[in-house]
Amino acid sequence: MNDYEGTRNFESVQPEGSKSPKNGKSDPKKKIAIAIFTIVIAIVLLFCAVIITKIVYKLNGDSDKTDGSGNNLSYKTVSIPSSDINNGTLLLVEDASDMKNNPEQLSSTASDSNGDPYYIGTGSYPKDKLTSDTVKALKAMAQGLYRSTEVRFVIGYAYDQNATGEECEHVLGTVVDIKQFGEMAEDNTISSTALNSDAINWLQKNCAKYGFIITVTHSDGSTQLRYVGVAHATYIVKNNISLSAYTNKLKDHSPEDTLSIEGADGKNYSVYYVKSTGDDTEVKVPQNYDYEISGNNTDGFIVTVNLSK
Repeated sequence: MNDYEGTRNFESVQPEGSKSPKNGKSDPKKKIAIAIFTIVIAIVLLFCAVIITKIVYKLNGDSDKTDGSGNNLSYKTVSIPSSDINNGTLLLVEDASDMKNNPEQLSSTASDSNGDPYYIGTGSYPKDKLTSDTVKALKAMAQGLYRSTEVRFVIGYAYDQNATGEECEHVLGTVVDIKQFGEMAEDNTISSTALNSDAINWLQKNCAKYGFIITVTHSDGSTQLRYVGVAHATYIVKNNISLSAYTNKLKDHSPEDTLSIEGADGKNYSVYYVKSTGDDTEVKVPQNYDYEISGNNTDGFIVTVNLSK
């Protein structure tokens, strides 16, 4: 008898109650249960991550963040008297009575003892005065204008605390009327005319580079300029809008969603608005960049951040 005889009909015996898989396939109900469990776990983990992120953000207070303009700004908070909405270079005025505070640091526009080859300051105190920043920018612009067009201008009218009508902005100390220099008589009187077309064209193209906007041409031919700063002048001139329309637009921009401006001076700026509240207003300002704050003379503050270090 063969040693293997009797084993040919051998059948494996499984324990009672056990079931063999059908065709080697796993139970589909088990797969669905595992998938549902995995999804639930993922949702729970995501929810926990969101909660933890919010908690960390609140614990850290103001932190590095990228605003809607893509600028990475780290903020701190400063408290400013709400009455300061009446100070700055972006005030809106329609009458001298709208000016609550006198401008600070007024400087004379008169030429020095050696004269100035680019412009003529009349020295008619006190109406020859402007803020120091305005005088500095005006002198630089006069130099650029003269080198390009050989036009020298005469400063006819600057600061006037009692200005009214279309001249009312002269209460600010940042507004100046200019005309084209003609000649100086023996008695030192100066003749002047309206700026020629070359000078006007140059100003229209370049005034923003120095922080100025052209606000009006008066009936006597003088051109009125207002200093608002390079960032704001760039946007106003480029978009051909008024200062009033511009400041209203800024109310749509917060520290979390600033207005990005590439200045005519080649620098990048972020600008945003903060509404005044109570006696003091908490204003977010950048920790790592230079900034300026101006009131709008009505209801809030405008923060201008220079992103070019």
